[in-house]
Amino acid sequence: MVSTQIASLNRHHRSRGFQADEREVQNVAEELQEILLHLWQRRPSLLRVDRSQLQKKIWPGLRSSVGRLVDLCSAAYFAEVIYLGRAYGKCPTASAESLEAMKQIYHIVDSPSGGHSAVDPGFIWPLFMYAVEHTDPEQSQWAVRTLRKVKNPIWHSEFVSNLAQGISEEQLKQGQRVDTRYFCLKHFNNPPPFI
Repeated sequence: MVSTQIASLNRHHRSRGFQADEREVQNVAEELQEILLHLWQRRPSLLRVDRSQLQKKIWPGLRSSVGRLVDLCSAAYFAEVIYLGRAYGKCPTASAESLEAMKQIYHIVDSPSGGHSAVDPGFIWPLFMYAVEHTDPEQSQWAVRTLRKVKNPIWHSEFVSNLAQGISEEQLKQGQRVDTRYFCLKHFNNPPPFI
């Protein structure tokens, strides 16, 4: 899983104090970025089809399920792009690639043509990353509001929504990224859950 490799870049898992450390992190981040791009460019043809085209090609009984699967896979990829930028931390705020990934997540989750009345729990990770990385407070709040629509205790959706809101608000107050682990320990007395 790419997320676990990306997680190894953050300061809780890798020394970041010296230039040699930073070069090593940069090299690993660039490798992971290439892997993500490679995976995206070689995704199955089903994941390449535009949603409107997909609706025309799929048997009506499967359209909703297949469309949801395509949306979840696409949103998961874009969440990894955002996560890589946050874990690497080269830019003090979201990079251009992350902002583009957030735009795609918004399009996927908020699109009325998706035909999804409820928010699928599979969108928790993409929405969490969107909420904690978007620099526009209104966009962060959109992600938190959408997260709150999941309402699934198995996925800890309420906790994740509260965590995303807290981190987003704290980042706006400080004008810089807030460490998710430290924030969670300080405000919720436990480490962040596996999202």
